[in-house]
Amino acid sequence: IEGAVDKRSGHRLGPVGNKKLVYFVDDLNLPYVEEYGTQNALSLLRQIMGYGTFFDRHDLGFRKEIVDVRFVSAMNPNAGSLNICERLQRYFSTLACPMPSEDDLNTIFVSILEGHLQSFPASLEGLLYPLVSGTIALHNRVSEK
Repeated sequence: IEGAVDKRSGHRLGPVGNKKLVYFVDDLNLPYVEEYGTQNALSLLRQIMGYGTFFDRHDLGFRKEIVDVRFVSAMNPNAGSLNICERLQRYFSTLACPMPSEDDLNTIFVSILEGHLQSFPASLEGLLYPLVSGTIALHNRVSEK
């Protein structure tokens, strides 16, 4: 957390200049759940999001304020626990995005590639549907393994 921000003044830390910073926390649900149901890494993240501050590791009386930052996270449904602490989850808008169906993927990629191929010779237009269906088939085969 501290590595991506600079000291602004006193106890205040933030991104360089008047910029904003977005932290992406991948696999939010992976930290180890301890005996009492806590996850220390998530507790620290909750403290930063809730209070905008955290304590210095060397001087516990020194509280650092972090400003102009936002947090975005993702959870892996195939690993870790599917639950995180409600006290942390309240700071996020939760969205569930299932994988689109094969027909939906076909429609999406045909639309994109059709527009892209307009600047190429007309002889390539015949490759549009085989290219998209082959790419989707390859993706399905790779994701099965």
